[in-house]
Amino acid sequence: MFAATLSEARRAKFGDTFVVVTAEGEVLTEADAAMHLLAGIGGLWLLISRAMGLISRRLYNRAYHLVGDRRYRIFGMTADLCPLIPPEMKGRVLL
Repeated sequence: MFAATLSEARRAKFGDTFVVVTAEGEVLTEADAAMHLLAGIGGLWLLISRAMGLISRRLYNRAYHLVGDRRYRIFGMTADLCPLIPPEMKGRVLL
């Protein structure tokens, strides 16, 4: 579905970043994409997403990159693990 939504040239411009295409067809990247997914999960994650919305986009994207650049030092590296994608989601995830 993602590959059919965006051309290969447009996908290539994103590089190695987090991209979400919403049900409305809006393309979200980086912290905007993370906020969208957190809001969709709901509960405490919705509150975190809303709190992020109170911060300027420039600042929260900077924080997103700060964590992303240091994620292995912060969370550790698990090279022996691969994400398992349920069959019903495989068409929605581009690896």
